[in-house]
Amino acid sequence: MVLRLFCFFDADNRGKEAKNSALTLKKRNKNEYPVRGAAKLNSSPKGKSGAKKGKIMSTLTTKETGLLKDLKTQEQLCIDKYTKYAAEAKSTELGKLFTSMAQTEREHLKTINEMMDGKVPVMPGTIGNSDNFNTGAYSYANEEDRKHDAFMCQDMLATEKHASSVYDVSVFEFACPENRRTLNHIQAEEQQHGEQLYKYMSSNNMYS
Repeated sequence: MVLRLFCFFDADNRGKEAKNSALTLKKRNKNEYPVRGAAKLNSSPKGKSGAKKGKIMSTLTTKETGLLKDLKTQEQLCIDKYTKYAAEAKSTELGKLFTSMAQTEREHLKTINEMMDGKVPVMPGTIGNSDNFNTGAYSYANEEDRKHDAFMCQDMLATEKHASSVYDVSVFEFACPENRRTLNHIQAEEQQHGEQLYKYMSSNNMYS
């Protein structure tokens, strides 16, 4: 009889110990391996992948997508021209001006690509190249060099006028206010390019 009671209490104690061990293991696993997805909410990187903090997603219409494709083509054309002309300019000042403009156009292209991915870029509060550097008079060695640079300036001024007109149409076609503000900001920078070109041409007797 005594042996049976001992066996009974021993089995009961073992059962309690096993239950306590199971609860301890479960608690430990919960702490060490949190529920999938919980970490995602707190560990998302900020400010990476070119997407600035504060961006939201936008669903584009077929018409909006088509307009962005046209703008993308226009920006790539500006990049190619400015890069080519920067290397061919007789004036070092004009070469620097074209190089600066090409970089701004690359930023525009990056923004357009982000919009095509459904992102709404957050634009800066100021217009790029508003200081009008590299637009003063240059001492050309001869008239042929001046005419050479004048042709490139006239070509880019016409290109910028066309780019600005395409943005002008596009601004009114987008439903999202943030997208409209983004396109308006880029258009303002295209117009600033036109102002810089005009100033350089005026300073060097290229504009009549």
